[in-house]
Amino acid sequence: MRDGSDLRGLLKLSSGNKIKFKKTKKDKKQTFDYKEVSRVKFLFEEEFLYKINIKSKRHLLIKRVVKGKLNLYSLISYNPGLLMGNPGSPVIGASSQTIYYVGKENSDYIEVLPSIDKKKFIKILSKQTSDCQEFLNMIKDKENIEYFFEKKESESERDFIKKDSRIEQMINYYNSHCN
Repeated sequence: MRDGSDLRGLLKLSSGNKIKFKKTKKDKKQTFDYKEVSRVKFLFEEEFLYKINIKSKRHLLIKRVVKGKLNLYSLISYNPGLLMGNPGSPVIGASSQTIYYVGKENSDYIEVLPSIDKKKFIKILSKQTSDCQEFLNMIKDKENIEYFFEKKESESERDFIKKDSRIEQMINYYNSHCN
């Protein structure tokens, strides 16, 4: 909680960046947002924090993927697709993707990272890591990124969410090699 206290119980992360909470299954649910809560931590170590998107100025409840001098956050975006015909018919175009954000340690603001193959990706990551020339040399163009950071294939057929493992590698490298 923003007042420094902790709540323990059952919770659900819902749409609209809200948190639904019950102390026990029998209790009445309470709804919280960024005004009352700063972060949510699950027993299995996943951590979600409220951060402000620099561009949209909106508060997002977002998962922290990498913690360090530069934090990496992710948000899974679902597109339900279109139902063709009657109920029970196939759904066309359903997909999911991982949207990454970066933010400096102890900052309330985050910035979206475009796809790694976009020019703006290098521009944004360079701005966030401008204090480390070694790292900047490694990400100065797509060829260097491919040389220094290996793209790993999905380890599971069930991993249907499109994500790029190189982004996590880059942030981890920056955090461990750049003061």
